[in-house]
Amino acid sequence: MEVFQKEINEIVRSCAEDENLRRIVLSIHRMEKKERDEFFQKMNAYFPKQKSPVEAQAYRFFNLLLKDDVRNLVVEKLERKFRKGS
Repeated sequence: MEVFQKEINEIVRSCAEDENLRRIVLSIHRMEKKERDEFFQKMNAYFPKQKSPVEAQAYRFFNLLLKDDVRNLVVEKLERKFRKGS
């Protein structure tokens, strides 16, 4: 998990600043496993070979969020952040 810590912190920071991004993260979090698996398949079809840095970044973002442990940690940190009012 330490490997992803920098990305996790960046996602949390970005979500705190951008409500639309936060909605995306929470939508993925609320999906059933089957829905996330289908989303993963669609994502791999859409981003087969990331040709631009933006596409590569989007692929990395979604790929991280589809990892249960990473997504759960992101959501947990977001919830703590908004409970504190930070």
